[in-house]
Amino acid sequence: MSIKALRVDEKFPNRYYFDVSDANFQSMNEMRKYCLRDMKTLAFTKVEIMENTSMFTDEIIEERVKLVPLKFDKIDKVEACTQLQVKSNDFTHNNSAKFELKIHNNKKKNNVINVFADDLKLSDEAIHTPKIAFPDSVLLVLKSEEIIHLVAYAIIGVGDDHPRFLPVSITPFYSSKCVWDLTNILLTPEEVKLMENIDEKQQDLFIEKHYTIKSKLQCDEKNFTFFFECIGNRSHTSIYKELVEKFGKGKLTEFRSVLDDLEAE
Repeated sequence: MSIKALRVDEKFPNRYYFDVSDANFQSMNEMRKYCLRDMKTLAFTKVEIMENTSMFTDEIIEERVKLVPLKFDKIDKVEACTQLQVKSNDFTHNNSAKFELKIHNNKKKNNVINVFADDLKLSDEAIHTPKIAFPDSVLLVLKSEEIIHLVAYAIIGVGDDHPRFLPVSITPFYSSKCVWDLTNILLTPEEVKLMENIDEKQQDLFIEKHYTIKSKLQCDEKNFTFFFECIGNRSHTSIYKELVEKFGKGKLTEFRSVLDDLEAE
């Protein structure tokens, strides 16, 4: 399997493509499943509510915090903690990241403030520095004199543990070249003339609409296009690099210059 250079979708800036040659449907599906099941990320797994006088219940706040994406690419430098349900004293600065949120709305009556994801502050004890992927996300609102105080712990996990560890939202692939097999289709003279005067894309649409049952789409089973959409907890370059190292059979050196250009952007 040979993985080509990474490119970005112009319409969707967080969606990235790359071509793969000398592959098959099985190997491409394995790459897709690897992204969804085995690629490590950092995510919140435990939230301790110290004080909450807001209108939101502890359970709602806990779930909202756990869904905050943490951007962290240095996964291999952190000791993996695979247990999702653990006590707070099982977390160490080597295997987890501790965040604290403590806000008191001491403004005058009828003044409401937003509590943002960026208000989660990383503990000084952490030896690694993950960042909030979307700092402007609103977690909750506080009315006058309301207080929220919580501690959240993030650990390393994979998508097979829980969906919150997923690094991508979608990971489809498709054959790079597909053509219609028209051997069993009898076209009328008018249809033949029509097919001669339209481009390939319009021909595909016409055949798909009128002859789906009779026709067969012949796909190239060696050349594919794979794309993924980043959630924010892993950079596109780190995802691409890991896929090349895992499935590219040691061909990462071919793409060093491409990776350097992407990381410099």
